[in-house]
Amino acid sequence: MKSSVILPALCGILSAAEAEVRPQPLFGNDFSAVAPGERPPYVLKGAVAKEPDGNLYLKLPEKSHAVLNHSTLFYQYGGKEWKNYRFSFRFRYDKALDFNASFRGGGVGFNPKTVNYFNHNTKTYQKSEFPAPPESGKWHTVVITAKGMEMSVEVDGNKVLSTGIPDNRGAINFAAHQPLDLDDIQVTAAE
Repeated sequence: MKSSVILPALCGILSAAEAEVRPQPLFGNDFSAVAPGERPPYVLKGAVAKEPDGNLYLKLPEKSHAVLNHSTLFYQYGGKEWKNYRFSFRFRYDKALDFNASFRGGGVGFNPKTVNYFNHNTKTYQKSEFPAPPESGKWHTVVITAKGMEMSVEVDGNKVLSTGIPDNRGAINFAAHQPLDLDDIQVTAAE
């Protein structure tokens, strides 16, 4: 009989059966282990907030950053070695949509009508319009897959962008230029 698989406190606890079905995250946080008003250790500004239904999420003010694998805490989980992975999260905004998710030598900027990929090495940009712009006040799901030399972005199950990317490792971080809510952040290996 297999024993339970215990992940870091930020990832929660999975039973052996759950671990066989769901890939173990390289990083995961639904903020259930962080008290409201507290700041997770990898967040430079912002705090955990609680919704009326009890859901906990991260509230970032404008001009703030949440860095997933620069700090000592995440280096010990292999953060700076992440190479092929799926990076998913939920976001919600109130008045203005303007944030970046950076990774693997580039990143994706989210604006009211477009998703923009930028490559730091080549200084190139690629812009793609949302099939349906994300609505303010509602949660939206993003899945970014970085594998080999390719990257794709899905928003609410719709592929919005696909492009080539640098084949290197890199930190994952969020830069919120306007207030932003984040939840269910997860990084899983994509082999």
